[in-house]
Amino acid sequence: MTGVDRDIITRIVEEAHEALEESKSIISMGRDDFIRCRRARYSLRYSIVMLVESLLTLRGDTREGF
Repeated sequence: MTGVDRDIITRIVEEAHEALEESKSIISMGRDDFIRCRRARYSLRYSIVMLVESLLTLRGDTREGF
């Protein structure tokens, strides 16, 4: 693996970690607060998408769509 490959993998892992931490933070909100906060709901959705995309990229799956 070259230096560039390691940099890319490191960036992807950091992105996945960041998405996971953001998701944990949002999940720790109270249920009612979460339901009332549109920003939190959209942020959680985005974080989940980012986490899944990062993990699929690490796995080598770069297909678009479903």
